[in-house]
Amino acid sequence: MFTAATLSAMAGRAGDDKLLLHEQAATWLRVRLFFEIWGTYAQVRRLLRRADIESVVATLRAGTSDAMDPATARRLAKRLGHAIDRTLRFLRADSRCLTISLVLLRMMARRGAHCSLLIGTSTGPAFAAHAWVEHDGTPVLPTRGYASLTAI
Repeated sequence: MFTAATLSAMAGRAGDDKLLLHEQAATWLRVRLFFEIWGTYAQVRRLLRRADIESVVATLRAGTSDAMDPATARRLAKRLGHAIDRTLRFLRADSRCLTISLVLLRMMARRGAHCSLLIGTSTGPAFAAHAWVEHDGTPVLPTRGYASLTAI
């Protein structure tokens, strides 16, 4: 059994501890997460229409204290990244790597973890680009073999 201090150290805000501690999230947690993802997605889409990527990232990170333990932040980011990907694909929303990365970046900022947005390119015969999120230099979304070109 975990003490209140342990749960507090493992989570950035109330409710996140349940997302980290249980392999299968409760229905109420899934519903709350669904609406948080959808609301964050709407915010990201609105910002992308109005500003450049650096301004969007700065706005999404606003108020990040980076107070979360790095190992906990990586675990939470991986779980959230998976939930974001599944939710946006289910809704047939814009599920491109940049959108997923920006939604994750904002959701982690709300929980007190500063993540970096990385954009990379492939060196193959055709040009291709990919975006992913890292926390403390560790990718929390798949890099898909792309080499990092820039970090924001």
